[in-house]
Amino acid sequence: MLFPKYGKVLGMVLGSLIANLPLPVQCHTRILQQAIQAFDKKEFAQAQQLIDQAIQDGQARASTWYYRGTIYEQLLRDNIASDTASWYLEQALQAYQETLKLARNPSQYHSFSQVNIHGLWTYYLGRGVKYYKGEAFDRAIVHFAVCKQIKPKDSQALLYTAIAAHQDEDYVLALQQYEEYLQQGKHHPAVYLALAHITTHHLQDLEKAGYMLKQGIQQYPWNNHLLQAQRQLLVRLNELAIQEEQLQEQLLTTSSNPVLHYQLGYWYEQENRLEEACRHYIKASKLAPHQIEVISQLGIIHYNQAAQIINSTAEMPQEIFQDQAEALAIKWNFHLQQALAYFEQAYKMKRHDVSLLKQLYHLYTYLAMPTKARKIVRHIRRLKGQNAILDLETTT
Repeated sequence: MLFPKYGKVLGMVLGSLIANLPLPVQCHTRILQQAIQAFDKKEFAQAQQLIDQAIQDGQARASTWYYRGTIYEQLLRDNIASDTASWYLEQALQAYQETLKLARNPSQYHSFSQVNIHGLWTYYLGRGVKYYKGEAFDRAIVHFAVCKQIKPKDSQALLYTAIAAHQDEDYVLALQQYEEYLQQGKHHPAVYLALAHITTHHLQDLEKAGYMLKQGIQQYPWNNHLLQAQRQLLVRLNELAIQEEQLQEQLLTTSSNPVLHYQLGYWYEQENRLEEACRHYIKASKLAPHQIEVISQLGIIHYNQAAQIINSTAEMPQEIFQDQAEALAIKWNFHLQQALAYFEQAYKMKRHDVSLLKQLYHLYTYLAMPTKARKIVRHIRRLKGQNAILDLETTT
């Protein structure tokens, strides 16, 4: 943004000062004012020439450097697709940095320079994201590199670069950027998953992949995606039984640890040992009553069991179905009621989870509770917009 106090007001103030300034300063002020006027008239080439002259006369102050930044930033935006764009960016950043050195903090020049630097970063980040969405990953990476040039300590461009490089199958760059992201003290379960994927499938280093997953699980012990990835890796290493045994041994000495109960419950659930899984989930829920993952997983188990009952009837001979229909209906209804109780409990903990809301919608529909189902639909629409509800009519 151009500093707002210029034009007639600035002209009057400068005019009152010129008479009392030494000649070189008077000349500098006149040139600066002319540069501002040219910028205001959108005569950017003239503004560039004048501001460069003002910088070279040895009288440059914070205000001069600030206006040079705004002029070169405008030239950058007007020539963003040209070979000169990087040079304009370099000049604009240099000018804003000089402003920050010379201007008092706090002051308007100092504050606006920070705002404009952030604006440049946002501009390039937005263009990078646009290229990423268009699957022009190489061009996205170039723009994210500029973001890192503008804000060397910012981690967001690191993560975006890693994701774009991963999609572009540049695994060396992706690995480097993911690891640097973690080194900056940032964490996200998807980063550990991505690192494990690269080291497993492209570097063929299963030991390192296992290490990365352990690190991720230490940070996010309730994350099912990490637990599932670890399980898949252990299948490849033929070490499933070892992991189960380790969890059981740990519980013998720390039976009050809800994480261990949850992780062992998840282990049993993947092996379809549902009674044992529920027992450990229930124990975990008592030890950590506010942990939504435990409640949601209990709901999922009952929901899936209800779905299995429906699926099992599809191929059931008619005479057997008639004999078992009543018992199956009772069992089906029991699991749906249990699932509903758990999902409603989870909903109280996290009211803006769309996937959870969709589960509730299905349950209210199956249990003939249309008023509550419509309420859920309205809630989803408020969260994601009128047209954002996707496939609410899917079957179990």
